[in-house]
This record gives sequence, structure tokens and C-alpha cells, in this order.
Amino acid sequence: MSVKRKDIENVVARTLKRMIGSKDVKVSLANLRRGASRHPGEMPQLWSEFLEYMSEEMYGRSGQISDAEWAVYMALTLYAVHQQGNDVETEPMYRHDEKNNTYNFGSAVANLIKSEDDFKRILRRMNAVLTSSSVLELRRHLLSLVQLLRAEKISLDYARLAGDIYIYQNADWRKSVCLQWGRDFHGTYYRNNGEAKENGQDKRD
Repeated sequence: MSVKRKDIENVVARTLKRMIGSKDVKVSLANLRRGASRHPGEMPQLWSEFLEYMSEEMYGRSGQISDAEWAVYMALTLYAVHQQGNDVETEPMYRHDEKNNTYNFGSAVANLIKSEDDFKRILRRMNAVLTSSSVLELRRHLLSLVQLLRAEKISLDYARLAGDIYIYQNADWRKSVCLQWGRDFHGTYYRNNGEAKENGQDKRD
């Protein structure tokens, strides 16, 4: 890959920083939400939102949408759905913390679990994400989980998610993303339920 995941993450981080600090943030978010079920490029009002910080090497060729364009576009539109109904300043649904994995995708999803039934239900949804056969299917399953995160006001690192989506589209690297999601998911689940684990119990049993 000539374009690195860090490049993708930087584009999304810069875009969100600019957008969130803009006086037109509500308009941008509303437009991005409308684009959540569309393809990159279909809505001219979104061109500046997701293409502004992208380099030409990230662009698709011969009319095709590149993996980089999909990753940036999906992350931004999913964030807009996630932020809906939450104040961008007092209830930010995008958070980034380089020191730990608190806001990574797997960790955020694990924080939805409050019961044994939750565990089984959320794990099924995660499995649907991991077995997605196309970028459109992946988006559909991610959107489903993002809506749950919004309802519980659980934040997510959208720059990191964009990098994950970018790598996920490459079959040779997909397993590494899935494994990291699994590590974060189970690590957070067990931290949240540490007492049960220490006592040799498991809410899944």
C-alpha cells in the first residue's frame, strides 16, 4: 500500500478538527448524515468535507472509488450519525487517546455490554462486521453499531476507525484488523467485569 493507514487517520483527524471548530458544524453534520447511505462523490456538497485534506495518491483511478476514499468518507458520515442529538462540545462522540485503546472500535462496542444477553447480542453484531463481504455490507453493520453507541453516548475514535476501514478492505491485512478489534473487545469486556473473571465466573456461561 503506497498510502499508509496513518495518512488516512491524519486526514480524518484534521477534517474533524476543522469541522468541529467551524461555525457551520451543524450544516456539515447534517449533510454528512444525508450521505451516510450514498457513495463517495454522489453529493457535491460533501466534496470539500472528505476530499479537502486528501492527497492525489489517495484518489481512485478510472472512475473507481479508492479504498482511501471509502475509508475517509465512511468514517466521517458514521461520525455525523453518531454525533446527532449530542452537543459537539459537551457530548463529543469523537475522541482520540493515543495512550490507550479506550475509544477504539472494539473497546467502544464492548462498553455496550451490561448483561449476559447483551454480550450474546453484541457479539453477533460484531461477527456480522467481521464477515462482511463488501465495503457496503461493512458500512451497514458498522452503522447499526454506531446507532447503539449513540444511544448510550459512548464515544469512538473515528480517525482510528478510518484507518481500520482502510486496512479492512485489503484481504491480505484484514485479519490484523479483526484480531485487534477482538483484543480490544474482549480486553475491555473483561476489565468491565473483572470481579467475575477473578472469581472464576463468566457472565457468558
